[in-house]
Amino acid sequence: TEAPAEMNNYFPDYNVLWLAENCTGTLHNLYTLRGAEVRDGKAWAKYLMEAAYLYGDKTDVIFQSHNWPHWDEKADIKASSFVIPRVDIKQFIIETAAIYQYINDQTMLYMNMGYKMNEASDMLTLPRAMQKNWCLKPFYGTPKHNAKAVYQKYLGWYDANPIHLEEMPPEQFAQELLRYTKCGSEENMLDYIRKDYENGNYWTAAYMSNQLILGSKSPDTIDEAKTLCANALQQLGYQSESGTWRNAYLAAAYELFNEKGRTATTNPDIFGSLTVEMLLDYLAIFFDGDRGASKLSFDGYLCVNNGDATEKYMFAIKNGAILYYRIDDNTELPSDKTISLSRNDIMAIIGSQYSGNVKILQQLSKCVVNVKKDRFKYFDIIGKHDSEVKIEKDDHMYDLVKNTNYCIALLEPYVGKLNDETKTFPLSAYDKKTWAFYLDILKNETHVTLDGEFFDPDNPNVGIGADGEFFEYELHYTLYSLYHYLYSGYLKNDYGFNHLNYDEESFIKLKKKIVLLENYVADFYLCAKDHKVAMDENDTNAYRYLTNTSGSDLISFTVAKFFLELYLSYKEMASELNRTECEFCITANDSDTSISVYNKNNYHLKCNGKEVSINADGSANIDISGESGNVVIEAYVPCNNNSGISFVMGRMIYHNP
Repeated sequence: TEAPAEMNNYFPDYNVLWLAENCTGTLHNLYTLRGAEVRDGKAWAKYLMEAAYLYGDKTDVIFQSHNWPHWDEKADIKASSFVIPRVDIKQFIIETAAIYQYINDQTMLYMNMGYKMNEASDMLTLPRAMQKNWCLKPFYGTPKHNAKAVYQKYLGWYDANPIHLEEMPPEQFAQELLRYTKCGSEENMLDYIRKDYENGNYWTAAYMSNQLILGSKSPDTIDEAKTLCANALQQLGYQSESGTWRNAYLAAAYELFNEKGRTATTNPDIFGSLTVEMLLDYLAIFFDGDRGASKLSFDGYLCVNNGDATEKYMFAIKNGAILYYRIDDNTELPSDKTISLSRNDIMAIIGSQYSGNVKILQQLSKCVVNVKKDRFKYFDIIGKHDSEVKIEKDDHMYDLVKNTNYCIALLEPYVGKLNDETKTFPLSAYDKKTWAFYLDILKNETHVTLDGEFFDPDNPNVGIGADGEFFEYELHYTLYSLYHYLYSGYLKNDYGFNHLNYDEESFIKLKKKIVLLENYVADFYLCAKDHKVAMDENDTNAYRYLTNTSGSDLISFTVAKFFLELYLSYKEMASELNRTECEFCITANDSDTSISVYNKNNYHLKCNGKEVSINADGSANIDISGESGNVVIEAYVPCNNNSGISFVMGRMIYHNP
């Protein structure tokens, strides 16, 4: 755990539990900045579960080498002059175990999806319950830091891109970067790369062309960069004495010349050789804790029929993590807290095919990621993640990004046609057939999106599928998940803002609003269509600030309204990221009492929420003499109905002097 050898100690004379540095009231490090052997997050959680099982119910106080002690809420403690922090000690220990288990397993899930160290670290977000727990706050360790530690523990520093096998020393690399900053354009950068290749600077040529492959939006530039990168990698391979290095270089070059290397998949019966504990580990890793964190909660025991033997476990599903601890097989278990199942049941849950009648296991089965999907079976060595997907049945390559955008174009005309979220809306005959095609790619083959059936696990007929109709909330969720796949990477940084049709403050607020809402996605996962979730007070205040609204009541969303809000927010961000020219801007007039709006595409306009009349060319002159504070101008496109839903295409803030 925190050290190569470390002890938790129980003092029975005092009902006191000492947990060393394993449960310190903050998130600890799985890897230290000062440098040390990487810690095992799974083992960390295991030993805390052991402590919770052995002593959680008979401990009055826990203490450790850092931070303050915690007293059990049921303990008889004499009056004191200071405030005593009280907790349910057993739950306190289990929740601490859950954060290490969650970081370990969720990172390993991303690794199995083909994401590399920085990608996995960037994707990792703690469930909201963990974020709100002050005893798990990252005052010391951080989730992203620890995600990299998990990656390092299991896969090491090498990310499969051979360009990173032998990089330049930092000072020399910095000089190369500065030299390339003088290029001025992608075309000039290609010229620089060609010259480096001709001069034998193969590593620089490979590195810089790889940046164009990953960053350029021009197909012609990417194709040229692929050829240059592949040629440079071949030369590096020919120069390598090491056979493994040479193979790595040439495999990457092959991918660039021939697209991703593909091999027929096999399905050996490895599950028959796994122990029950190994099966539980497998389930814990492929359980999508990010989605199931809110609705899936269990604290009790498992009784597993494993052929001729019965195995018993302390078992918990807590805040997106699956935790277990093997106990004596002769232990008497409380019937109201025990789930009995067979080894085959566990395998069915892993395959998302559980058909038993235990509700928590039904839901768990629906939260398992199938990494046999084509999106996850083939990892990119050097190209863009998810750049191409092969559907085995027709031996055809699909551009996953293009198909996602096509699917959005198919579904968006139906937005706003429903005002009652309990009703269904039929697809046209053509759209029904087309949707079946996209469903096959985006759900059945690639796991980009789910089709909504998880909202009602007991009703197999619910969902966008063969019935050709969908509920409003399912439509909004599907559109949200498609946009999330395309644009979620833009939420973690400030690149993408192009200063053309959008105020920077609005753009930053928009991204923060999406991040805030996504903390609540798990609350709606596996829920009924009429379910409501209310934001807490702090999040309500933050939401009102980010949306420039006011009020005192807690904000509450239904499923349909919540995913509609997320979908429209993502669409608004996508509109800005895809702008290439100035289409919407504000000019202040000399009097400071009015502003002029340039509106190239004749969008509808609002000023501080009020409709604005526009001229024939789309422009508008707006009197702001009666407005105090900032003036918010929105350009939007309404739906072709009376639903009141609109697509925001741009937003500007004029700072009124």
